[in-house]
Amino acid sequence: MAFHYGSDGALGEAIAEDVRLGLIRSRADVFITSKQWCTDNHPTRVVSAIRTSLSNLKMDYLDLYLIHLPISTKPGLGTYQLKREEVMPLDLKGVWEAMEECQKLGLTRSIGVSNFTTKKLEELLQFAKIPPAVNQDN
Repeated sequence: MAFHYGSDGALGEAIAEDVRLGLIRSRADVFITSKQWCTDNHPTRVVSAIRTSLSNLKMDYLDLYLIHLPISTKPGLGTYQLKREEVMPLDLKGVWEAMEECQKLGLTRSIGVSNFTTKKLEELLQFAKIPPAVNQDN
C-alpha cells in the first residue's frame, strides 16, 4: 500500500471490519507496509507523511515504511508521469535520518527502500544508523 495510491483509508476500514467480525484477531496479526511518495522525500515532510498515513489507516504504527522511489519532487505532484523540471535533488541523508526518527518514535517497526539501485543503496549504507530492512523492487 502507498499513500500515492489512495488506498490507505479503505485498507484501514477493511482491517477494522475484519477484526470486528473476528476474521482477524487483532491489528498485530496483519503486517502493514506503506510507501512514502516522492513529494514527501524531504527531511521536513517524512514524519508528517507517515502520521497522515497512520491517521487514514486509523492505526498507531506500520510494520514497514518504505521510501517509494529514490527521487524527490515538488509537493503536490501525484503522478508517475513526471517532467524533468518537477524532479528535485534528493537529500538522501536527511530523508533517511527522518525515516530513522519515524522508527524511533514507534510510528513504524521497520524502515526500508523501494526501487533503489545498488549504487544508491551503497550510498545510503554509508551513513545509515539503522540499515534498511528491505529494498523492494517492483
